[in-house]
Amino acid sequence: MEQIEKQCKYCGKEFIASKNTKKYCSTQCQEASYLKYLALPKICKHCGKEFIPKSVGNLYCNTQCQKESYLKYLALPKICKHCGKEFIPTSDRNKYCSTQCRRYYLNLTSPKTKICKQCGKEYMTVSRNTKYCSIQCRKKCYLKYIISPKICKQCGKEFMPASHRNKYCNIKCRKVANYKPPKIKTPIIKICKICGKEFETTSHHQNKCYSIQCRALGYKTAKIKPLETKICKYCGKEFMAETNRNKYCNTQCRHDYYLNRPKQPKPKSSPPKICAHCGKELTPVLHRNKFCNTKCRTLSYRASKKKPIKIIICQYCGKEFETLSHKYRYCSIRCRANYAKKQSPDRQLKIRICRHCGKEFMPKSGRNRYCSTQCWELGFTAMPQFFKK
Repeated sequence: MEQIEKQCKYCGKEFIASKNTKKYCSTQCQEASYLKYLALPKICKHCGKEFIPKSVGNLYCNTQCQKESYLKYLALPKICKHCGKEFIPTSDRNKYCSTQCRRYYLNLTSPKTKICKQCGKEYMTVSRNTKYCSIQCRKKCYLKYIISPKICKQCGKEFMPASHRNKYCNIKCRKVANYKPPKIKTPIIKICKICGKEFETTSHHQNKCYSIQCRALGYKTAKIKPLETKICKYCGKEFMAETNRNKYCNTQCRHDYYLNRPKQPKPKSSPPKICAHCGKELTPVLHRNKFCNTKCRTLSYRASKKKPIKIIICQYCGKEFETLSHKYRYCSIRCRANYAKKQSPDRQLKIRICRHCGKEFMPKSGRNRYCSTQCWELGFTAMPQFFKK
């Protein structure tokens, strides 16, 4: 980091700064200078009184002066950029008297002439969905549609609708028209699995009659299970086991067995092995280990995934070369190019004429049009700008 020597603006001491933007030696000097700047009085832009600001951006003595100055600015009329009429703006950014003037000025869409459905006058619009020349015409047409009486679809009486969506005179007619009768299910006769009696049901999945007797019998058969005789592991006594997991006659026998159980001997270390990749001896931690480290394991995995090397004869020079794929036919790029020249004599390069100097030359490729780099530079500079782009 570069060290720059500077002088503090507040206390005047010299200090070493890490940046060019630093002006104070410490945060205390910075805060003191800020408070000193705030202590200086300012003049209000609206009323012209002196006041002490609370922050640097304060330009008015209070919020009332700020609001009055903003309203004064809004009360001043402006001139529309498109039509030139005077209008009172609602905000500082307003430059046009309406959205249509803004669209016409910015050439967003081309205006079209339409006929109003209410008054029959012609008017200019930009959107396709407009049908009326103004909001008043739209309201008049809407009120005409609502005030006209309608006929109820259910009872056939005339009524005055509250909105254009109303089709029925009241809620009762609407409910009667939209009523759908419930579906009646046919009962089915079935036999109960527990008691064997016949019963009627509407569902295909029910297999029990669910009477009080059947419920009691089903609960008993579900909870009570036949007990088995077992021998306790610790004391050797016979006992009746409620479940298959019970191995001890009581909890004391279970605790005593776990406290006095014989300790199992530790497994002996597995015999040494040979690494499958490098051939070194290793002492495996598990019997599955085949490699001495992770490197040997990754290298052996990569070697197993590699494709076998194939030997192919070059079609041009006749040499043998090794490849992984069967698609290669030539040992090098030169052999491929020479073989193509022999097979297609029409494609061989012919003598060309330089575009700049007019001399004859043998091109090295089919794209060469100049005999040298000097001619190419001179020809490129003389070329018009349209072709350069």
